[in-house]
Amino acid sequence: MLDHYSDVLTINDTAEALRLSRRSVKRLLDAGEIRYRKIGRVYRISKKSVVAFLEDYDQDSKRGH
Repeated sequence: MLDHYSDVLTINDTAEALRLSRRSVKRLLDAGEIRYRKIGRVYRISKKSVVAFLEDYDQDSKRGH
């Protein structure tokens, strides 16, 4: 999963990987749905955080949430 991405993603990378808009990714970050680090004005998102988000999302959808 996400094999062709580096271990650290930008908002643009994350949006592309999740097939979401930059704005939607920013909302997920702000809501704490995806863990990230902000260095200055730049967001850095680990690939592990994106995978964890997808796994949580998958579990929630199986439970009917």
